[in-house]
Amino acid sequence: MMAHASDITHHSLGVPQDDAKAVYWWAKAANQGNAMAQRNLGGMHLRGEGVPEDYVRAYAWSSISAAGGSVLVAKKVKKLSPNA
Repeated sequence: MMAHASDITHHSLGVPQDDAKAVYWWAKAANQGNAMAQRNLGGMHLRGEGVPEDYVRAYAWSSISAAGGSVLVAKKVKKLSPNA
């Protein structure tokens, strides 16, 4: 449910777009292990949407999502890796 609320606020689905609220809801869901929310939260940090741009947090959340089985994110993590 939390991840759905963030999709609504990030993509302006019937409400004004509010990236900060989207980050808030994705963070709640990500902290409960939701891989999609972890992926999205990493992307928000990477792009600086709703939060200051932060490559370390982007890498951390993306790595957690990749470890949970997200193949798409695993490829992006390699690009963000400080060892790449």
